Parts: sequence; C-alpha cells; structure tokens
Amino acid sequence: MPKKIVLLAPDQAWPSTVSSASTKRLLSLPHPRTHKPATFLLTDEQHRDGPRGNSTNHAAEAMDAWSMHELQAHRDGPRGNSTSHAAEAMDAWSMYELQAVRPLAGGSRSWFLTPKGASEEHTGTTSQTDAASGQEDEGSVVSDGALHIFTPIDPLFVLLPIYSALNYANVDSPAAYLTLEDLLQRASSKLYAEHARGLSAQQAANRTKNENLEKYEEEGEWEDVQSVASSKAVKERLEESCEVMNVSSTLQTYRPSASRVLSLLRSKLSKLENQDTFEQASSTLGRQLVKTVEADATGEERAAARRNIALDTICAYLDEDWKQRFKSGLQADGLLSDEAAANSAGG
Repeated sequence: MPKKIVLLAPDQAWPSTVSSASTKRLLSLPHPRTHKPATFLLTDEQHRDGPRGNSTNHAAEAMDAWSMHELQAHRDGPRGNSTSHAAEAMDAWSMYELQAVRPLAGGSRSWFLTPKGASEEHTGTTSQTDAASGQEDEGSVVSDGALHIFTPIDPLFVLLPIYSALNYANVDSPAAYLTLEDLLQRASSKLYAEHARGLSAQQAANRTKNENLEKYEEEGEWEDVQSVASSKAVKERLEESCEVMNVSSTLQTYRPSASRVLSLLRSKLSKLENQDTFEQASSTLGRQLVKTVEADATGEERAAARRNIALDTICAYLDEDWKQRFKSGLQADGLLSDEAAANSAGG
C-alpha cells in the first residue's frame, strides 16, 4: 500500500500498540453506498462492558446515536491531545473507515517528509511508523497530497453490501439458512463479480478508438469479505441483523433479515435526530441545522429539520436499494413526508 499521511487515527492503528492476541487488520471491503473497494481498520481493542444496546454501555450508545463520523461531539480539546475526549472516543470503537481529504480538483499536492531529527518540531508520527516497519527515516516525498483520517463506523453498514449480494444471488433460495462460512463465501464471489463488471463497464466507457480492453475475470473471491466476521463487533451486528438458527450445540446458521436491518436503521435514526445529539455535535449536525431552519422556526419545524438531516446522514451510507427500502418504510408509517423522501440524499 502506498504511503499515506494519516492525521487522526485510534491508537490501535499503529502496530506497536496492538497486542499479539488482538484482531487488527486493514481490510479492503465494499463501501456501503457504492460497493467499490474502501479501506477499513478492524480491531477488537474496544471498551464494551456488555452487549450492544445496554444502557450502561457507552460505546454501544455512541454507535447507535451518532453518525458514522460524529466525533466532533467529543472534541473538547485540541486534536491529537491524548487526554481529550476525542482520543478516548476514537479508541472506544472497533471498526474505522479510512477517509481522504483531497486538494481541490485540478490541483496537485505532495508531502515532503524531513529526515528524523532534522527539525526540533518533528512530532514523531513518521518515525513511529518507520520503527514498526524496521526502516530508517531518511526523509521522503509522498505523491498523494491528501490527508487521511480514520473515522468510526458502525459495522452494520459494512454488512449491507454482503446482504445485498445474497439477495441478488438467487442461489438455491434467498431465504436459505447458511453457515457463516457459506454466507461470506457466497457474498464474496458475488461482490467480486459485481466489481469486475463495474471495472469492465468503466473501461469501456473511457476507451479510445482502437484501444484494446483488458478482460476482467468475474470468477473469483473478494478475500477480505470472508475475513470480516473475525471481529467480535462485526459478528454481534451480524447476529442482530440476521435470523439465527442453532442446528446443533456447535453449529449456527444465518439468514439475513431485511426487517431486522431496517429496524436497526430506524433505531439509529431515532437517536440521531434527538435534540441532545444535535447539541453534542454542534459543529457538524448543529451547524447543518442552523443553516436549514430560520431563527424563529417552531419546535415542530426544528424537529422535522433534525429528522431530515439525520436521514441524509444515514442514507449517505446506504446504496440505492437499502435507501429506498428504508425511506419507503418510514413513509408507510407516516414518519416521513413524500417531499422529504424525494429531497433526502438525492431522492
């Protein structure tokens, strides 16, 4: 993997801080919205004292109440301060998405890293990485001028492309119970083929006259998909969003349940639209609310605006199929107007 500049990351992102007994991997998985490859950090170094949903479990509450990147609500100190709430919140999660903040379109940026000891203001971040890899820090140039940050993400969203692949596979029966290994293996094959078709379509759209097209084989497996359930947190979310049947004392089978997924999303929406959540996330959700409503808006108008913002935040991590299912269910129960559904996250 090319060298990247990471501005914000949990302690578990650095190999020197992860115990040999813990699960820590950088995985390439389908992005929940686009199904294109994205990078995620998976670790079980977490602060969970009980099952998800327990009111005494701060990490679980945060996962349900916040958006995927509502870390601003806990930033009372400067970024990078190890005693700040932000640092504590970062380390309370078990899955992170690597996001990039890139220069403006058309611009070209690079990072120049000075050799170790060349500056008294050297922070030691680079040397920590180099020490873990056994390489001496002689200075270098990073051609990718983006800033990267690890942001917490609910594992539920990473499971959605897997469920979509199984729904569309139509192998045997979409309602069949599968062992965890079979479930992930089938999804891995379907997602690999979907990605290959996407690459072929993109190449055909961008081809020049007389250019030979590279053939992308659709037979294969997306290997990291089969590893995702090695995390306890991911498996917890999988069990919450699937129907589970105990075949024997040592064998469990799973069937993804759309109704359970939608119920979990609705619970997340309910907590995210809460006024307290907006007050905690004043620099993100709160700022959007200020831009959306008038100063003399009624309480009902503010509540509707909070719901629309919360819905947009969640829908930004749903593909078209899950997004339409989610919004249709809200409309059917009178929780979302037709106008709001049409305007949210691209309609």
